[in-house]
Amino acid sequence: MDQRFTNLNLIHLGQFRGGQKKKEKYMNIFSLKKTTMSIKDNKLTENKKFLYFFIFSMGTMAPAFLKGNETEIAYDIAYYLIALTGLMFCFFSNKNNDNNNFIERFVILSIPSYISSLFYFVFLSCIIFGGFLLFDIKVDNINYFLPYLNALPHLVCVFIYIRIYCALKLI
Repeated sequence: MDQRFTNLNLIHLGQFRGGQKKKEKYMNIFSLKKTTMSIKDNKLTENKKFLYFFIFSMGTMAPAFLKGNETEIAYDIAYYLIALTGLMFCFFSNKNNDNNNFIERFVILSIPSYISSLFYFVFLSCIIFGGFLLFDIKVDNINYFLPYLNALPHLVCVFIYIRIYCALKLI
């Protein structure tokens, strides 16, 4: 008697078999109308939303490879791989917590992480270059370090993703 009563309550609440909306099995990457309807009907899982976001992120970074020489392309590929790896780590951090609202959280956490990280690195750069001026290091010695400055955006990017990853773990 109790089991039937429980099942009736679940049916009434729309949580018993067939009461929930069926999630989409496949992504509708070629149909904007179907994708729009999936969003409207709340049929997209967090995994599917992440895949859409991941593909979009890859697509927006791809034009960077159309310029420059081999060295610049190598730096761009390294930056691209850091960004995509960081994005995946952040997604799995969110997934291991409650697996809700990843894109929203990622975008919201990105802004303060990005801005504060830039301030940290600008401050650090001022200290380093101030040290060059303070200790009267010759220009020839500074030129030795210039190729390593190309890695600075990569370090900033890694730092930003680590901060977002840690923040997502706290949610």
